[in-house]
Amino acid sequence: MLAAAARVIAARGYEGARVSEIAAEAGLSTGAIYAHYEGKADLLCAAINSRGPDAVAGLLDAGIAGSVAGTLKFLGARLVSGVRTGRARIRGDVLIESLAASRREPQVAEVLRESIGAREKRLAELIRHGQESGEIASGVSPEAVSRLCMLLALGSVVTRAIDLPAPPIDDWETVIESLVRQMETAEAS
Repeated sequence: MLAAAARVIAARGYEGARVSEIAAEAGLSTGAIYAHYEGKADLLCAAINSRGPDAVAGLLDAGIAGSVAGTLKFLGARLVSGVRTGRARIRGDVLIESLAASRREPQVAEVLRESIGAREKRLAELIRHGQESGEIASGVSPEAVSRLCMLLALGSVVTRAIDLPAPPIDDWETVIESLVRQMETAEAS
């Protein structure tokens, strides 16, 4: 049901999607959806939350086991190298629609705030770990870096949604490596 909601919202937009269309896509009756959800906003919130544990956690945990700087470079490179097909495209489109809906639907805004906030917190933990291990300079604010990363990630979703061409990957990776190098300690570089 939640996957059907994501597909319909991605295709028709939040405002254009109807619960009856979501029900048909899921092979259910409208009554079955209303038995579990109060309305379209509630269904959208559930779809946002359905991604389970932090989608970034696996990548960040891999960085904690290895290089924090390497993990940041990898995540940064993925911002422009990702392909907008299949589920990734649907997730990006649903995020865009969720952001727009959050202006009118306080419960959607709250779910996004919690979801994005959790990702920022997880990334700040990674930066702190890098500081504790001596890889990242102690003067770097983990919260500021994680906010910058989140803004870049959200911006990448927007630029993909409007099919804005990505810069050459080599140029992008050079910029990301330069930013990460500025955070590293002299011993780590």
